[in-house]
Amino acid sequence: MKRSFKLAIVLLLPVIAAQYLPAQPRPATQRSTLQKDTEIQGYPCAGGYAWF
Repeated sequence: MKRSFKLAIVLLLPVIAAQYLPAQPRPATQRSTLQKDTEIQGYPCAGGYAWF
């Protein structure tokens, strides 16, 4: 019984602690327009608004 309780604590502690750690901030994005269809890092992108 004691062993299973200790195991449960050891397994649940990181899950509980992760709830209180600050989340990593999202990288800053920039909205831009593409004048024509183009390829960015190997991905085809249609002209118009794009987020970088």
